[in-house]
Amino acid sequence: MFYSEFMEQIHYLCFQLHYVATCQSLTRRNEKLVNFRMQ
Repeated sequence: MFYSEFMEQIHYLCFQLHYVATCQSLTRRNEKLVNFRMQ
């Protein structure tokens, strides 16, 4: 019981971290595009 809850929490954390990393990489790409257009 405890083990499965623990695993669920780890999956949740990994999902959040992956989501944050994806958002950051998308934001960086958008910043590069914006900078390129501004010049």
